Amino acid sequence: MSSRFKILIPLPSADFDPTESAVPWQILTERNF
Repeated sequence: MSSRFKILIPLPSADFDPTESAVPWQILTERNF
């Protein structure tokens, strides 16, 4: 059975660039986190 973890990525309230969270999310999901 594989377990999945919840990953929290803090997001800024101003001047937010979506790639700031998209790139780490993509890497983590590719590695089955």
